[in-house]
Amino acid sequence: MKNRPILIFLFLTLYTCSQNIENVLSKNLDYENRSVKIELSNGISFDLGYSWDVLSNNTRIILEEYVDKVMAVPIDYNTSLPFAANLYNRDNEVIGIMNVRIYPEQEVSQNEIKNISSFEVDFFDSELKKGIENSLSQANIKLVEWKGTDLSTVNDKLFLISNYRRTSAVNKETIFSVYLFRFLDNEKSFTMTLSHNELNTDIYFSEIINIGSSIIVD
Repeated sequence: MKNRPILIFLFLTLYTCSQNIENVLSKNLDYENRSVKIELSNGISFDLGYSWDVLSNNTRIILEEYVDKVMAVPIDYNTSLPFAANLYNRDNEVIGIMNVRIYPEQEVSQNEIKNISSFEVDFFDSELKKGIENSLSQANIKLVEWKGTDLSTVNDKLFLISNYRRTSAVNKETIFSVYLFRFLDNEKSFTMTLSHNELNTDIYFSEIINIGSSIIVD
């Protein structure tokens, strides 16, 4: 395996017991009817509510305008970050953050993930925590709580879903809850990061989970 030492856990043979699937997520059809389908040219798609604004070339674009002008066809990415969007409140403060990062160089398949062990998930979780804590500290952001990583299914595909809490980059009193939906399957590998301000958690959490639950990989 190359360029991803954090994934060395996939080749460890110290523990061979299969990991139990913790969560089973599927599309919310009501949310689908209130959102736009975002498609990437590598077969990844997901739903995004109309209240989100797309970030493209350092420009904030209303989602409907973005769809009308840009998304005549699936997004043909030429960057590791093909899509990003923010959710704003009435005071123009960011209350939700989402983006998709792709890793086409990955050499890990869904078949390998099916046989992942509890030990391997725990090892992955530990290494991921170290990496994120280091990245956050460099940006002067504090990791408030690490909640761990679970093996889950999203619309019949296996994901490693991690959750943690961190301070805001703007206001240290504001806490964001972050969810990483990591899909591993060779050139289709990607991570969707979904974050929400913990104020009015029930409302924002529902929005975040609806987006994550809408992910389809062809």
